Amino acid sequence: MDLDDGTHPTSQRASFRLTLLAMALVVGCGGGDKETALESAERFDGEERQVASVVERYERAMRQRDAARICTEILPRASVPENCQGALRRFLRQPVYRRIELDVQRVDVRGDRASARVLITLARQPEADSYTLLKQRGQWRVDALGGRPGQ
Repeated sequence: MDLDDGTHPTSQRASFRLTLLAMALVVGCGGGDKETALESAERFDGEERQVASVVERYERAMRQRDAARICTEILPRASVPENCQGALRRFLRQPVYRRIELDVQRVDVRGDRASARVLITLARQPEADSYTLLKQRGQWRVDALGGRPGQ
């Protein structure tokens, strides 16, 4: 089965996770009527809301195929490789990522590190995951994608 053909929900999710994991290694870091991450930050206050807002911006950037925003505003500055935008553009060309939903369900902030439990819906197939975020120069950045929820 070709994981990049984008025709089967399981292969789309596998392609998505493989690309995220590959990006995490390269970077050096690890619809319907329901509420999506575009609104999920509203459930949080303070630092937790700021963390959830970064996940919302990440979702919007993926839907808009905005590799530049992901590489310059979402990922940690010190970890972004030279080829970040090119690699992301190839990944984001797949139409399924225009419909991705990231729903932030829980945020845990500890100093300049945070974890966000996120429900990822891709091709109407939800899957729980967790993201690690770092605060750099007063701004939260997604440091690792695809960890295990609850850790």
